[in-house]
Amino acid sequence: MSKVSNGLPATAVEAEKVALAARAAQQSMSDRRAAAAAELAKAEARLAELAVAVSASGPDADFEKAADEVSRLRTRLETYDDQVLPSANRNVEASEARAAEARRHDAYMEAKRLADAAAAELVAQFPTLSALLTRLQAQIAEADAAVERVNSDLPHGMPPLLEPEGRVRDQQSRDEEAVDETTIECWAFTTTGVRLTDEQVAHVRVHEGGGAYLSTDGAMPASASRTAVEKRSFRRVEIHPAQDWRKGGRLGTIDLGFLTVPTANQTRVRFELLPRD
Repeated sequence: MSKVSNGLPATAVEAEKVALAARAAQQSMSDRRAAAAAELAKAEARLAELAVAVSASGPDADFEKAADEVSRLRTRLETYDDQVLPSANRNVEASEARAAEARRHDAYMEAKRLADAAAAELVAQFPTLSALLTRLQAQIAEADAAVERVNSDLPHGMPPLLEPEGRVRDQQSRDEEAVDETTIECWAFTTTGVRLTDEQVAHVRVHEGGGAYLSTDGAMPASASRTAVEKRSFRRVEIHPAQDWRKGGRLGTIDLGFLTVPTANQTRVRFELLPRD
């Protein structure tokens, strides 16, 4: 695996693979420890059974063998608890720490790449951008001054002129406007002609002999005349709402300044005494 100068895996992806392998090894050791614990439980149960017989007839080879097996398995469990699992846990912690550091390193290098590219583009484009903005600001200022002069003394019958940026960047006010109309059939109350909501339409019931009513419990209401409904034609109108005037931004408020802030420090002079020859 390739390495970077600090000894970390070259990429966060590679580091995560190492951490994943460490977690898998940790889980494998945990599973083996659990299997050893189950095996020990069986061996201890077998030893207990033999102990009953031994208490009556004295120790025998089977009992000694079972006792040795219990001792072996207990030692094995202690090894898992004292050495194997702690080592696996340390490996997981170390690999996850390296993976986290690799992710930070990758994020840092990506941010540096973006910052370097943005800085280079700024240096390349700033002179052109500054010159264009300066020219536009001067052109707009000249036009604004001319508009202000003529608006203060308008020719007869001529409307006031809008400032150029306001004409382009402001949201002009407008009245409500219908942009689309269609005719559709909808359920409505017979007596008032009020259109039913979508929720109410779900409760419309139609008589077998004709006519319809609005029901909330599925039964014929006591006063059907007040809830009678029918299909009526409606004009569906899509409306562009009224808009109040809103002022947009102004280029004249932008000051790009210098590409790099000039130093504010002035040079100064000091005198230092030199030793005699």
